[in-house]
Amino acid sequence: MQHQSFVKGDKVVYRNSANGGLNVSEKSSYKEVYGIAPDDVTLGGYIMNDDSIKFAEKTETDGDLLTYRFVLDGALAGNNAVRQMKEFGGLKDYQTFNSLMLYSTVKTDWTPVRLTVEGNYDISIAVLGLTVRTNSRRSFRTFKAALKFRQRKSSTQN
Repeated sequence: MQHQSFVKGDKVVYRNSANGGLNVSEKSSYKEVYGIAPDDVTLGGYIMNDDSIKFAEKTETDGDLLTYRFVLDGALAGNNAVRQMKEFGGLKDYQTFNSLMLYSTVKTDWTPVRLTVEGNYDISIAVLGLTVRTNSRRSFRTFKAALKFRQRKSSTQN
């Protein structure tokens, strides 16, 4: 499903491919349904703010690469992820994070190089209760590369 949303003050205007029309909602109501507001800052899909970050530290310097570790409050940072897992993963209830850490590696000019997510959470599927460990890594290679866009033809109507 495609979803577009915009924020103006405490209101969110959004539309889904399912209904096509525009909807207006209070930001708090929108967050109850979708987990985050369009203007919430996320990294790797996790909410990053003063409330969700328990602590952060620089863990490594290797030449022009810096690695930072963010220890997150899973309930706050994973609010978007748990809603998506329940909706799209067929879970009976929301997952519960036991631990959640993000490692962000950047160049000294802050160009992103790599993002690693390590998490441990409990899920409930049908009658089963499982503990899941996840480790995902994303690498970024094309920053500052030239991008080519197709030129759209414009037309003028009189």
